[in-house]
Amino acid sequence: MTPEEQPLSFCIALCSRQRPKLLRRCLASLDALVIPRNVTVSLLVVENNEIPLYQEIIAGFGQNFPLTHVLEPRAGLTFARNKILDTVEEMQVDWLGGVDDDQIVDQQWLVQMVAAIRQFPDTKNFVGDWRRKLREDTPFWYPALRQPKNLPTGALLREGATTNTAIHSSVFSASGMGLRFDLAYNFLGGEDVDFGTQYMNKGGKIRFAAGARTDEEIHDTRASLTARMLRVSVGDFILAKVRHRRKSVIFAWGWTLQILYRSTVFGLGNMLLAGMAFPFYRRWAMKRFGMGLKFFAKIRGLFWYYTGKNPKLYQVIDGS
Repeated sequence: MTPEEQPLSFCIALCSRQRPKLLRRCLASLDALVIPRNVTVSLLVVENNEIPLYQEIIAGFGQNFPLTHVLEPRAGLTFARNKILDTVEEMQVDWLGGVDDDQIVDQQWLVQMVAAIRQFPDTKNFVGDWRRKLREDTPFWYPALRQPKNLPTGALLREGATTNTAIHSSVFSASGMGLRFDLAYNFLGGEDVDFGTQYMNKGGKIRFAAGARTDEEIHDTRASLTARMLRVSVGDFILAKVRHRRKSVIFAWGWTLQILYRSTVFGLGNMLLAGMAFPFYRRWAMKRFGMGLKFFAKIRGLFWYYTGKNPKLYQVIDGS
């Protein structure tokens, strides 16, 4: 039997808490997926809430694929993501597909993800092409959002995420690696980066799946400069936490010192250039100013981590 003829079972799962409009939009995009040959598909929605509120939405889908709706009453992304792993393990499918409820999934997502899986049988974790779209009224000088690099399918990555992913069941099953998301990240975020680091520490590979695309429109609550800088700070806070929990002390401190050095040099450098150029090239100067703010936000995130601050970014629901 050729790799293309090998049957695969896939459960595409997401968790959601009190965001009915976003969930409905995401499920509509999943409902339009093109299904590759010899692949069976099911959907899973884990509702992270004390009482179920999504029954009416769920009832509108499931005609194309079996759809399971499960409640996780304990608040927090880590609890919800672990509920996904527990439920999918009980389903005994081959692969877990992970997307977020605020994403629109491209019709060819599963075709591209399965093609990568068949092409690289040595890999149990694939990350797709996650694109974020800014509001049209976003000021030009705001630091650019991090986007996937222009990589070919199969390119090895240094970290994973559940935002757009496919994970083989052996990674989280009791008979395999048995990995779970760490509760230390419950309202912070970054539990997926920690999960990917655990996986790689056990010798696993993470590869990029070009063409397996999801699109996310930035919510109003995430569009402001303050919100953008907060997420930059929390991002470096998370990376420091992951490295200290999963890497050697020497590696963790070495990473921190080089980030501090680079961010200080580039932060001050961009601010200096912005001040000098502003009277003559205002647009260019404002771009440098925005970049300087981003580097200082990275320093702030590291300062938070080493002083014991715990920014609970996901304790407040944003989006609807």
